[in-house]
Amino acid sequence: MTILLVILLFCLGLFFIMKGGDFLVTSAITLGRLTKFSHMFIGATFVTIATSVPELIVSVVAVVGGSYGIAVGNIIGGMTANIALVLAISMIFLPSSSVSKGEAVAKSLFMLCAFVLVFIFSLDLRITWVEGLVLMIFFAVFVVFSVLQARLHIKGGRFCGKNLGAVGGVRGKCINMVCAMRNKVQNSTSYGQASDESSLSKAERKKLWRELLVGFLIGQVLIVVGAFVLVSNAERLSGIMGISETVVGLTFMAFGAAAPELTTVIASIRKKSGDMALGNILGSNIINSTLLLGLLVATSYAVRGSLPIARIAVILGIPLLVGVSLVAVLPMVLKGKTYRWQGLALVMTYVVYIIVLAALGKS
Repeated sequence: MTILLVILLFCLGLFFIMKGGDFLVTSAITLGRLTKFSHMFIGATFVTIATSVPELIVSVVAVVGGSYGIAVGNIIGGMTANIALVLAISMIFLPSSSVSKGEAVAKSLFMLCAFVLVFIFSLDLRITWVEGLVLMIFFAVFVVFSVLQARLHIKGGRFCGKNLGAVGGVRGKCINMVCAMRNKVQNSTSYGQASDESSLSKAERKKLWRELLVGFLIGQVLIVVGAFVLVSNAERLSGIMGISETVVGLTFMAFGAAAPELTTVIASIRKKSGDMALGNILGSNIINSTLLLGLLVATSYAVRGSLPIARIAVILGIPLLVGVSLVAVLPMVLKGKTYRWQGLALVMTYVVYIIVLAALGKS
């Protein structure tokens, strides 16, 4: 296969993923209208799970085939690209003057805790089945917390706007607190939703659900097909360039893994949906570092035992992942804002990281 054909197929895979991401974001916005869940929750669950499927499929296939460097590098490199490239682009073009702090802080802390767990578990250059089980339990805790948080948001909406003058004591304070949190989320996330979404007729709701399902299926098919085309040809390019397998996973495969998140973020920027972009990245990294990595450990255990982790990932990849995560989320946690300088700093760091990996790969 000529290098020109490989490059063309690589671009075709990227195009499929971009179009699939567009369908998924549109479906997510429709789901938000129908369910009234916050868009941070939608981005961190619905869109995230959909865009993580290609990553899971590619990594599991790599583990079964014995390509552990590609599988682990795909996960770790993908998470690094999500923050230092994808989220950074969102911060550069759509810096947020106000983030839905309650949800963002909780998900940021979940993400950082997951990364620290992965780093600790990887210090002996492997992740055992017990450690993989701990990661999957951590994911289950995150899901339960997210659902409870979403239910709080919906319940708060039932009381907000009503005359609460007669409600006093602790109950009244709790209701007022819920309403304040809900209003903050609504004021900080504008998705072009209709103000009278609760007045949708039964026929309109059926139509929206049908459009949501069709859009989700088309988007998912495009992303899965695009991911396979993209990463397979990225691997061929790496062979032509003479780069090692682990570095391939941390760079080419990672870019392919982050492509769905990149396209959903670009679509979110076009739709001025900053919180959906943020929720997608936070949720994606939590799922990748807990559920996906736990499933890889289970697959590896069935094949050969514990999941081996390359030394370069423990020395460089995971520590850098924790570092860029702190740069990304600390201002948001402390100030409730994201800034353009964060995005610029993260992109510069990612460029240096890729250069260093390329040098190590050829050394």
